[in-house]
Amino acid sequence: FNSIIHGKGDPLVGIRSRDTVLLAEEDLQRLGLREGDRVVLRSEAGEMRAQVRKGPCRKNHIQAYWPECNVLCARVYDPQSGEPDYNAMVTLEKAEAVAVAESRVA
Repeated sequence: FNSIIHGKGDPLVGIRSRDTVLLAEEDLQRLGLREGDRVVLRSEAGEMRAQVRKGPCRKNHIQAYWPECNVLCARVYDPQSGEPDYNAMVTLEKAEAVAVAESRVA
């Protein structure tokens, strides 16, 4: 998680909105995403809507801003240190695809 800057944007990577998640360029291409596309991330703990941007990430990893992405993290703590586990396995879908599926259910 990027927790260096707690403001409306992040001048280190040029992000103006904290509802942004960062992916490696090759992941954007593989998933058919373009910068600025809206996506839905889901984990066992919750769901987050965001826009995607290319960032300095490893393949198959997503970087998100804290505390915005807290909703994706389970409340699991190390038994000895009490430190929270801020890792989460998520699925990512284009928001338009989710909206179409939701409208079919309604």
